[in-house]
Amino acid sequence: MEDEIKLGELALKLEKYRYNIIKAFLWPIYGMLISSASILGISLFLFGKKFNFNALPIFWAMLLIAGLFGAIITMRLMKYISYEKKRWRRGIVMFIPFFILYSLPGDQLYYMVIWYPALGLALLLTGLLVERNSELSVTNTLIFVGILILISSPILLLFWKIPLSEELMIASYLITVSLMLINYLIGAIYTLLRAERTIYGV
Repeated sequence: MEDEIKLGELALKLEKYRYNIIKAFLWPIYGMLISSASILGISLFLFGKKFNFNALPIFWAMLLIAGLFGAIITMRLMKYISYEKKRWRRGIVMFIPFFILYSLPGDQLYYMVIWYPALGLALLLTGLLVERNSELSVTNTLIFVGILILISSPILLLFWKIPLSEELMIASYLITVSLMLINYLIGAIYTLLRAERTIYGV
């Protein structure tokens, strides 16, 4: 009987470990998708200026496609583990901050960088409302990364001290993408370290 209890505890630890390893792996996937789409979109935008065609719709389309690919990859990976079926709630909660902040009036620079604090709010709200009671998560990385993004968001205010130009908008957008990658990397490493404690208890 004691062996069966130990076996059950081990199985639960392994399930938690696998669940959190996949969660950690998703952070760099999202980061690479968004950053790759951003770099490609901005490159096409610059080519458009050179050859006189409007590539801005392509830029936004690339970001949308990257988001869709991220959602598909998440569903494909999560089906291999015991996963709480809250995908619809996750999607709604993630969408709300973007909808609200992009509905507010602002200049061109505002619309280029406001996605970054919107992302922080979306991750924080999703962590609080959707992932908080997860039985398999060893840590709520959504809250952790969301707070990191929100803490670093005031840096964006410095952009408004510079005269508005296309170069400023491109540079400010790339800075927000870089900040996102840094925070996603921190979130992935943090989740991996906490997942390892599930097995080794260190």
